[in-house]
Amino acid sequence: MKRIVLLIAMVLYTYFGNAQWTIINPLPQSNLLMETFFINSNTGYAVGAIGTIIKTTNSGTSWTIQTSGTTNTLTSVYFTDLYTGYIVGLGGTILKTTNGGTNWVAQSSGTVHDLYSLNFLFSNVGYVVGYLGAVIRTTNGGTNWTALSTGTFGELSDVYFTNTNMGYVVGEGGIILKTTNGGNNWSHQTSGTTSNLYSICFTDNYTGYISGDAGMILKTTNAGGSWVFQASGLSQYISSICFTDANTGYAVGYPGTIIKTTDGGENWFSQNSGTTNSFLSISFPTVNTGYIVGSSGIILKTINGGGAFVKEYPLEKTTFALYPNPAKDKINIVNKSDLQKETEVRIYNMQGMLVISKTFQYLNTEEIDVSGLAKGVYMVKIQIEKGYAVEKLLIQ
Repeated sequence: MKRIVLLIAMVLYTYFGNAQWTIINPLPQSNLLMETFFINSNTGYAVGAIGTIIKTTNSGTSWTIQTSGTTNTLTSVYFTDLYTGYIVGLGGTILKTTNGGTNWVAQSSGTVHDLYSLNFLFSNVGYVVGYLGAVIRTTNGGTNWTALSTGTFGELSDVYFTNTNMGYVVGEGGIILKTTNGGNNWSHQTSGTTSNLYSICFTDNYTGYISGDAGMILKTTNAGGSWVFQASGLSQYISSICFTDANTGYAVGYPGTIIKTTDGGENWFSQNSGTTNSFLSISFPTVNTGYIVGSSGIILKTINGGGAFVKEYPLEKTTFALYPNPAKDKINIVNKSDLQKETEVRIYNMQGMLVISKTFQYLNTEEIDVSGLAKGVYMVKIQIEKGYAVEKLLIQ
């Protein structure tokens, strides 16, 4: 989602074992941040409005402002190694550094149209997408950029290549484009939606995810041959999606929305961001360490995959009872309503991993053995057809 908002900049983090994000350091600027990219666990960049570029070399503890040489909004950043990086932005802006951002040099993109996303396969081969169906490619590290024909004039939001030949582009009106020859030719794929699509990522050559308007999440397991809707539980836009492994993924959006899956998107759970700011980009340099940027120059950090699941649910808290709590070896789940539906009980640890799953045809009072769980805090999700409830469980 490419929008300009100018408010106050903040940096936030989460304590280990706690999903609450907390302010730790205000930045000396107030520009919208559009995207973040981390080269490794220590070194990362964020870009945004009015030519903003900031860099950290200590895992986000402190950030320094770099000179971009432009006042155009910068929308996307990508590094191919510790020193070589690229940034794109509005008005056809492309910048390149070969010294870790000490200097940024403007490149000729060949277009004055807004550019929104870039992806590099190797040090020299990269792709950029943007307004009016623009897809441009370099094969020499940005010395030259060549426009590619896509057959569309829709706004393109994101580009992702899974290997040398196979790449994807998403955009407005449910556009999904695919190439199997490095961008020389592009074919339209059936998305099944006319909603705007903003972000795409793949976990392997066949499995990929797309996010977009109205809580949209799509998944493919056959390299885009078909895309299936997933239930995100959201109604607002999801601006960015990423996965840290085949099963664990995150998506962010408005207002202050963070959701996580640990089963390849079958189920998504909300995490507490502690803010209503719009989130535009999420990046995980390691399995547990991630960063989010967005409006008001906000930056969020987690060191434990976002901590526990926190979900606001439509069912009354009095619908179900869980006892004893704390527990040692057994718990009881009691249905205190007249909702006689198939009920699924799932227990997750504080890292978001599913540790127990039980399904009951008609749950009245059921006993669950938890003797195999280590001492600690867990989240119990009770799911029925009409909704779900979440309770915290302490194992002693």
